[in-house]
Amino acid sequence: MRCDVGHYRLPVISQGSDYINHLRSGKALAQASVEGCNLIVLEIALASQKAPAPGQRVCHPSAGDACLDSLYVNFDMFEFYGYDPKFPSALRPEGATSKEFAWFVDMEHNLHAEYDSQVLLGRTIADAFVQGFTPPDPRGGPDPGLPDDLITARDSAIHFPWLPCAPGQPASSTHQCWEDLRPAGQARACREVPKDQSCQAMVSYGAPAMAPFAIVACVTVATCILLSCCLRLYTCWSRQGFSEIKDEEIIARGEGSPRAARSPSRTRYNGT
Repeated sequence: MRCDVGHYRLPVISQGSDYINHLRSGKALAQASVEGCNLIVLEIALASQKAPAPGQRVCHPSAGDACLDSLYVNFDMFEFYGYDPKFPSALRPEGATSKEFAWFVDMEHNLHAEYDSQVLLGRTIADAFVQGFTPPDPRGGPDPGLPDDLITARDSAIHFPWLPCAPGQPASSTHQCWEDLRPAGQARACREVPKDQSCQAMVSYGAPAMAPFAIVACVTVATCILLSCCLRLYTCWSRQGFSEIKDEEIIARGEGSPRAARSPSRTRYNGT
């Protein structure tokens, strides 16, 4: 996108790790590898993944499954904003607030963000843009990137940041963090590429080639469609109950009246 618009340092805010360590680690790698830098990964600590026991299946939160048994839920955040109307009562701590906040479309079946959650996210992204990308006032005025009380009062990323776990201090019920799963040796800090060297890697990429699996899948689907069409045509032909009788055949058999003989054609039934 940056290369397409001709601005290799276009500010970017990335969000959407869904409390999954692998996704958050991938975003950290992208943040440290992008040519123009100037990228912020913004996440809030609504929950953190539990470390799975040996042999245990890792449940990754999705739109259809919250994986609550595999997460350390940040109850402090729910106490601050309010609980989703369908948040299980059995999971709420004793003395939990009665405030409600529309976090999800349907917490039981559809975990896409609901209105309150989307508004909160929009404000948080806007605050991050101002704080991260607004240049200082050349006239020496107050720094526009410094959050004021109105921002910090409701900004979820400021109140509840989702930070990387320190070595030997994994996430817990009292400590929200994400596990950095990047292998040793991978980029940890972004090193900006000079403007005249940016986007060259993108230009060198050729047209994406289809993977062998995709080619086999496409050929298989096309073959199935062709065979289905052929079978359909054969079925229609074999079940056809009538065929056209030419005038010559009618006259030869003596089956037709003079009126029928004058007709261009007749039909006969071939079925049983």
